[in-house]
Amino acid sequence: MLPKKFSLSKKSDIEAVKSERRITGESPLLYFVAKKTQNEKSRLAAVLPKRLGKAVFRNKIKRRLASAFMRLIGEFVFPVDIVAYPRTDVALVPFEVLVERLKQALVKQGIL
Repeated sequence: MLPKKFSLSKKSDIEAVKSERRITGESPLLYFVAKKTQNEKSRLAAVLPKRLGKAVFRNKIKRRLASAFMRLIGEFVFPVDIVAYPRTDVALVPFEVLVERLKQALVKQGIL
């Protein structure tokens, strides 16, 4: 579970990141929008539509993405708010592959 201080949960905060679209990245597993923040901590929100599956499956995707995010957060160059749109494959690939793909996407955008 993502600790509350790393969770981007207010709708207004999520909309601010989505509307600004300063940094965008894509990998085969997810698409994300990020924005530099004045907060001390980087925060994450995962947006999953119901068409991806039942709640148990969507929650599994959120937990895996949050774990990958927490593994990489110490390497961030600057604090950033990220809104991620994961694809179904996030739940199916090995965890180490997920971390590596997320890392590649973040490096490509200059966040890592």
